Amino acid sequence: MQKALLIIEARNASSTHELAKGVDWIDKEFELLSISSIYELKNTELPDGRSRKIHLMQSQSLTVAVSIETSLGAQSLLDKMTIKQAEINKATEHSSVHFYLVFYAEHVSMLKNLYLPHPSWIKRKDWVLASSDVWPNYEHPILEEKLAIIGRNRKIRPGDYFFAQGKVLLNAQMPAT
Repeated sequence: MQKALLIIEARNASSTHELAKGVDWIDKEFELLSISSIYELKNTELPDGRSRKIHLMQSQSLTVAVSIETSLGAQSLLDKMTIKQAEINKATEHSSVHFYLVFYAEHVSMLKNLYLPHPSWIKRKDWVLASSDVWPNYEHPILEEKLAIIGRNRKIRPGDYFFAQGKVLLNAQMPAT
């Protein structure tokens, strides 16, 4: 069994309902070990390849991290997440749910479809916060620092992104789909 850290992101989300769908599936499919707080992101900063940053306004994005234990390999886990993401999004009209495999044990991978740790992790403040909620003492396999220290060193203030406690997503009443 391997431990993995996943990010679930609901874009254009009007509530936590979309995140709850993802957490519900993960809880049924794998051994859910822990869940982070929910963090909100209203705009995204992206590097433009030079020393400047581009600010993109986007609809609200809600993010939660979950820690799981699985017997699947990293690629099989990612494939299973991709299939479920497509199923959920096919049934959802105005929002979309995205699953990201961020960390898989201490593995480092740079294969065509499998990057571990996920390369966007360090760029996304909401991902760093959510991940350090779940695995504060996990040592990033490339940066060689604990996730909580990385977040603190980047001066990320949780209060700027906090939306709600993640436990509201557990055992949420989900309509049959």
